[in-house]
Amino acid sequence: MNCARIERVHTRNLEIARENDDPDWWRPEWIPFAERYEGHEGLLIDAGHPAHPLLKYTEADYPRLTPLRWRG
Repeated sequence: MNCARIERVHTRNLEIARENDDPDWWRPEWIPFAERYEGHEGLLIDAGHPAHPLLKYTEADYPRLTPLRWRG
């Protein structure tokens, strides 16, 4: 994702959370950095947490911690 796309997705998700009166659906400190082409699914950085963990989000799930597996 480029910077403009990150800003659009972040803004859109914050608006959806406000419209649904559900602040846990998307928080201001969550910064998306990768997403699937279709649908609400991807990875984000939790900039509000001191460790800046990576979280995975999907249509059916709130963001959650994602263990990374490196392929070598």
